[in-house]
Amino acid sequence: AEDAELSACHERAVARARLAFEQRAVGDAPTRAAACAKLDHALKARFEEYREKRRASAAARCSELLAAAATRVMGSANAPDAKIADVLKRIDSEVDAYLGEADGPSAHDRLCGFLRDCQKFALAALAEKTLAAVRSECAMERQKATSAA
Repeated sequence: AEDAELSACHERAVARARLAFEQRAVGDAPTRAAACAKLDHALKARFEEYREKRRASAAARCSELLAAAATRVMGSANAPDAKIADVLKRIDSEVDAYLGEADGPSAHDRLCGFLRDCQKFALAALAEKTLAAVRSECAMERQKATSAA
């Protein structure tokens, strides 16, 4: 969507520049046509360069935002008193913050990857911690049972 808006804005600007050129240009038709073609080529090249820089900048910003969010989510998941509801709330909060700041054509694809990673790693860390606590509790119960016998 942003690329389409940017392209439309660029096309409007090129049309205005072409109109201004045609109104002020001097010389015969072939000379003006050659100059107009040269202008079109230069504007197209600069626009593509600008668009690629903008995409790269947006992608880098998305990566920064998601890396920071992942750190906070994993911190929440690895907290001693972590609960699934708390981790899910943290993920939701990070998604809201990301959507408020991220832009660019890859923003939503990157968000999907982040959510998959959260599912795999943060919730798995919680499950492992819960499993370890249950195993520890079972071991203590077994030890009590064998001491009592």
